[in-house]
Amino acid sequence: RMTVLDVGQGQCVILNDDDTVVMVDCGGDSYDDPGELAADYLRSRAVFRLDALVLTHYHDDHANGVLRLLDLVDVTLLVLPDVEEDSALRQSILAAAAEKGVETCFVRTTSDVEIGDVMMKGYPPLTDDRDENERGLALLLRSGEHSVLITGDMDGLTERKLLHYAELPDVDLLIAGHHGAADSTTSELLHAVQPEVCIVSVGQNNRYGHPADATLDRLNNVNCETYRTDRNGTVRITFDKP
Repeated sequence: RMTVLDVGQGQCVILNDDDTVVMVDCGGDSYDDPGELAADYLRSRAVFRLDALVLTHYHDDHANGVLRLLDLVDVTLLVLPDVEEDSALRQSILAAAAEKGVETCFVRTTSDVEIGDVMMKGYPPLTDDRDENERGLALLLRSGEHSVLITGDMDGLTERKLLHYAELPDVDLLIAGHHGAADSTTSELLHAVQPEVCIVSVGQNNRYGHPADATLDRLNNVNCETYRTDRNGTVRITFDKP
């Protein structure tokens, strides 16, 4: 099961496969702390431990709930990009993880991580661009025959670098880049990975105008079934076992 929580303008993605639970990002501008929302969701399903928490980058809309989450849920492994060394949020997250004895792994090269029944390939930052959105991780998660691609907040230029750098397969599910911004989730990416379903994690009436009409048009043009948290709330996708 893949769940994209409604955290307002932000992102928090949870993958469950049998006893394996992986969360990607935990941030947003929801009324309640996104870490609390994530913990409540997990506990409502009798989940009290994350096998891995992965952060694409250290912006608030992807990571401002992590400190509260670490207080409420046991985390076995924390996976991070080695960027933004001066980020106060990065430093606070690392300090909290060390205090709680959470193993920490930085993705500096293409890395394959086996997390229970989930295989994760982490792609390191592909640019030296000063914009932190372009220096985050991209993630390909596989469980059985199913796969999910998460590109964080990278724009179209960095997506093209990813396509040149990595041999991406067709995916069942794509999390729209940068909350559906006009310069992300490009036609090149969509034609390369042919997603069946796309989820846009986005806040209602956000000041950025996400998701852009151009992005929604591109998704429609590749016959991708699209859901968005500002209209659908928390979105849950269940894949059948082969």
